[in-house]
Amino acid sequence: AIRTSGDAFVVVRILPGGALDGSIGIGGRLTVDLPGYGDVAYDVAVRPDDRIVVAGAMQSINGDGTDAFVAQFDADGNLDPTFGAGGVARVDRTSFETPRSVELNAAGLVTIGGNASDGEMNMNFAARLTANGALDPGYGVGGISLLPIPESALVFAFAVHPDLLQPRLLG
Repeated sequence: AIRTSGDAFVVVRILPGGALDGSIGIGGRLTVDLPGYGDVAYDVAVRPDDRIVVAGAMQSINGDGTDAFVAQFDADGNLDPTFGAGGVARVDRTSFETPRSVELNAAGLVTIGGNASDGEMNMNFAARLTANGALDPGYGVGGISLLPIPESALVFAFAVHPDLLQPRLLG
């Protein structure tokens, strides 16, 4: 996923030979403009059935911060209506959430992790979504875990242990 200069991001799929896959978007470039302003994609993963999962940040519903989002596209590059609301799941627990990494597991769960702030205190977070884009009530508080990591340590990547289905954060 690539950020554009404005309010959208671009998803591309690269073929084994290095060329853009022209079967999605226009000329192999799928431009995505989500509601609000300032859409930024930070990480992307691909499911075994070629659905594309993108994690990023978008303007919050009330416009005073950012919410994390996870967008899922079908193999043809269309937002997947079976995921979240029209293909997009919003994650909002604090004033600002910026997911830096997305991981998928064999059970279909999506885990994102990154940085968050309530306007006064910086922190890190992880959130887990079900295969249909709902926050997983069995994870953290309502699907979101605010992490007691020193505020000067920012999460930029993590991995999900294949047996435990839990994220292992890397700063």
